[in-house]
Formats: sequence, structure tokens, C-alpha cells
Amino acid sequence: MQLLIFNQVGHEYSRHLLDSVLMNGQIVMPGVKAVQASAILIIFALPALMNTALWLLAVSLAILGLVIMAFNPFLSDACGSPPLPKAGRVLVLGLGIYAITHLTMNLYHGNTVAEWSRVVLPLLCLAGAMALHVRQPKASWMWIGLSIGALPLGFLAIVERLLGVDRAGNHGPLDAILFGNIGLLAGLLCLAGLGWAWARPRRWRWCVALLTGAAGGFIASALSGSRGGWIALPFALVIFNLGLVRWLPASRRTVFWFSVMGVLVAIYAFPHTGVQDRIGVTLGEVTHYLSGEEVDTGSVSLRLDMWSGAARLVKESPVLGHGEAGYDEGMRRLMGKMGLEPGILQFYHAHNDLLDAWAKAGLPGLLTLLMLYALPIVLFRSGLANPDPASRSLAMAGVLLSVCFMSFGVTYSFFYFPVGIAVYCSWLMVIWNLHQQAAESLPVNQSEHGRHGMSRRLGS
Repeated sequence: MQLLIFNQVGHEYSRHLLDSVLMNGQIVMPGVKAVQASAILIIFALPALMNTALWLLAVSLAILGLVIMAFNPFLSDACGSPPLPKAGRVLVLGLGIYAITHLTMNLYHGNTVAEWSRVVLPLLCLAGAMALHVRQPKASWMWIGLSIGALPLGFLAIVERLLGVDRAGNHGPLDAILFGNIGLLAGLLCLAGLGWAWARPRRWRWCVALLTGAAGGFIASALSGSRGGWIALPFALVIFNLGLVRWLPASRRTVFWFSVMGVLVAIYAFPHTGVQDRIGVTLGEVTHYLSGEEVDTGSVSLRLDMWSGAARLVKESPVLGHGEAGYDEGMRRLMGKMGLEPGILQFYHAHNDLLDAWAKAGLPGLLTLLMLYALPIVLFRSGLANPDPASRSLAMAGVLLSVCFMSFGVTYSFFYFPVGIAVYCSWLMVIWNLHQQAAESLPVNQSEHGRHGMSRRLGS
């Protein structure tokens, strides 16, 4: 079924590729829709499958392509778009503030070139957000990108487990935590797209494609053993209840919740997933750490030591932070002073996004990270009550992006990695534009139908 959707999308992509700008009978540039489709598929389908450096290069070139297409003076309608709405200005301002803040802190601390991803990537996505507003993309590109990107992650995780790999994704372009959490995020967003899919003409095909993508993402998460990412699941269920489940008839709501509980119990109980073992190890390590017993150092005790060290560094310089080099030097110094585990020195971040930002970039780094977390919630929260299922699906995707990254950031520093920044900012720029487009396309009287009318449509 997913192959049928992929073939359909491939046919549409070919049609857009032939839709080109002609001068004197010769093709001078690819069609706008083909460029948009390529960019969105690169952004959503490939972050955990390609080499990280190549994917970042591809994303950067894709966004530049969007900007060139949007503001090309040779295209007659390039300058005829309406101005950014208030929400769009909030998005652009937020990305700009984050980039300028880290530009300032990088110059102050003399950080290395690698740390400039916090400046370059948000600025690229800022330009991309404006470009997509000028030339609006199709929502189907994002949903199929998520689906065809998440499914291979699950397949790869299964193959690695059969080959005897302890934690899927613990090699290659990403480590196991990034691999598993990106898979989990993609899987949750695939589920968020079910409301959009149900309103499509070929809804069963789209629903099956998104469900298989969700399954792939969840399998990748479970087999990677990225237990820190599972913190997001209770919050995700709340978002699904607000944006999807409460709009269903009572009988289907019951089926949904029983299905969710059944899947969670099966994943936990099935020994080959490793979920039960990972949770048991976590509880055991926490108990031993709190009791002060001498045990082999585990990932939980290392995290607790890293948090203690980072918190001490924050206390030493709460306003300006220490920078990247100062953070590393400070942790080495505190290892002897506080009796921290030597194993913490193999890591260059605090395994917590808020602590990492505060210790390195000071109070400005902390506040701008909190602002970046809050942006999707501010932009999309009202969309969860929209009676249009397509608009609600995009609102759920936006809120899930923020909630998942906040949850992932409790036990790992996602924003330390350029791929984490790129996924967050580029996915946000696309989701917001699609959500804005869906809201603008609604009839004025759409909201008058209310919740109960839409419930009947979803139950048909």
C-alpha cells in the first residue's frame, strides 16, 4: 500500500519537474513544485538515513533552492505574495533572536567553527520560512516524506537486531539516541497525519502509508533502547487526545485507547525489543546511585554526574556561561574536586539541553532555548481546536515537535548536534507554512460546524 502511494507521488513529482519556466522554447530552471517537493522530501525523509554532514549540506542547498525560487525576479509572481502574518513574524523573529544570540556568545567565547551551526541553520530556516510563504508547498510532500523516512528506520533496526547488534543505530551517521528519537518523532508525526489522511480522497491508502511509517519509527525507537525519548509518550497521548481522539465517536475513542495500551504492553512484554531490560537497568542504576553503593558505572550515574557538574558550572558563571572550551575545562576541574566519574570526560555536552545551553552560553542561551521550545506551542495551540482535520493534524505535528524535543532534551543534548538543530528548525518552518496555508484555505463559515459535525465526518 505504501508503494502505491509512493508511485502516485512519483508520478506527481515527474509532472511538476516538467512544469518549468520556458524562455525562447528552452528550459532554464526546474519547476517550482519540483524544487519544493525535493526540498521537503530531503528535510523529512533523510535525517536519520544519510550521513549527517551530507544531509546537512543537502538541507542547506534545498532551503537555498526554495529561497531562489521564491524571490527570483524572472518569475512573474515572485513579488506578488501577501506579507507575513503576525504568527509568521513571530516565527521569523524567534529564529532570528536565537541565531543572533548564539552569534554574540560565539564571538564572546571564541567558539569553534562547528558551534556556528546554531547561527547558520536557524538563519537558513528563517529565510526558508519566508520563501515557503511566497510559494506555498503541498502538505502531501511532508506526510509522504515522514512515512518513507520512518519505515526504513524500523527495517534497519530489525536487521541490526537480527545481526546481533545490541542497540540499533549505535553506529554510522547517528548514535543510538539520535537514531531512536528521530524515529520516535517521525512515528508520532505520522500518527498526527491520520486526520489529514482521513479527509483525503484515497484515505485508506494514505492511512496505511502513515501507519506503516509510524510502525517503522516506533520499532526504531524501541530497538535503539533510547529510553530517555520515551518520556515524550505520555505528553504525546495528551496531544493526540486534544487533536484527534476527542473528535472521534465514543466507540472509536474506546478502540483507540485499547489499541494504544495493547501496543505499549506488547512492546514492553516482548523480550526481543529490549524495552523491559532497559527500564529495569534504569531503575536499578538510580537505586544504587541514590544509596551510594559501589557498582559498575552506568549511563544513568554518568548522566547524574554530568548534571551535577554542569549545575556547578552554571553557578560559577550564570550570566555569560563558559563557552565550549570553558565547559570542557570546567568538567575536568570538577571531576577531581567533586569526585565525578572519569567517564563524563568522553562527552562534550551535559546530556540535558537546558543545562548545556546555560553552562555554555549563559542566561541568554537558556532563555533563547526556552523561547525556541515555546514557539511551536504559541503558533499551533489554537489549531488543536480547529474543526478542519487537515489543519488539526498540522497543529498536532507542530506541538509534538516542541514537546518531543523538550522531552528528548531532559536526558540528552539534542541542540548540541547540528542535526538536532536542523531537524527542529527545518521541520518547524515547513509545518508552520502548511498549517498557515490550511487555515487560510478554510471557508469563513467552517468553524460554525463545530466539534460535533466534524465528529460525524470522522466517524463516517
